[in-house]
Amino acid sequence: MDLAPRTTPTSTLSLDQAAFRAHTKPRILIAWIADGLLPATWTTHGWQIHPNALARTVSKIWNWAA
Repeated sequence: MDLAPRTTPTSTLSLDQAAFRAHTKPRILIAWIADGLLPATWTTHGWQIHPNALARTVSKIWNWAA
């Protein structure tokens, strides 16, 4: 699964962008954030997720599932 950032290193993803990139629903990402698996920042624009954090979290979850 290719989750390499397609944005600049300092940019963040919205919840919808991150869910699309991870091929999942936004509610799954919210559960990961609530469980402390996915670092994210709450702003006035909603959840902001760093692309590298998303890639690491998805990779860990795939490894746990294997």
